Amino acid sequence: MSVSASSYDRVQLEKYYTPAWVTEALISVEKFRAVWDPAGGDGGILLGLPPDLLAVSWASDIAPDAPHIAERDFFDATDLNGSDIVSNPPYGAQSRLAVRFIEHALKLTERHGGKVAMLLKVGFDSADGRRALFADHPAFAVEYRRTKRCRWTNFVQKDAGPTENHSWFVWDWRKRPGPAVKAYLPLKEKADA
Repeated sequence: MSVSASSYDRVQLEKYYTPAWVTEALISVEKFRAVWDPAGGDGGILLGLPPDLLAVSWASDIAPDAPHIAERDFFDATDLNGSDIVSNPPYGAQSRLAVRFIEHALKLTERHGGKVAMLLKVGFDSADGRRALFADHPAFAVEYRRTKRCRWTNFVQKDAGPTENHSWFVWDWRKRPGPAVKAYLPLKEKADA
């Protein structure tokens, strides 16, 4: 398999806005009590939540791009008040920032037995240095590999389409013991997505 270089330029602050259908696919298979998206950007992840879950959920960002997104640094957070974390985190150099996001989210959710769902590139879990977050982590539950590629909503779309595949990686502090599983999303394609 060959990997093509992206035809898109890197975006300042790594703002890649998630279409609502990507979150809808996750919500079709995972239950959350309340959601915090700490890299909320324009709030796209929240748009994929059903109304009852949206009513108890919120988003923040260090540089928000919508008035309903709080300006907040995720790494300053010390308590979630029972929220789960669902996010498309920035990667940073050599994906170190994404690793920090995952580690901090796990620390915050462990206290109340919560969940973390991160939208990451397929294969993000393959690096040997990240084994502790995936294969060896007691809360790592499932990778939902997406069978349809994201077209970030803040990009002018090109005919060639996206070159990267992404998965939802989910950690659940209440999961039953045993190895993580792999599944595929969306369960059914939407004609308008």
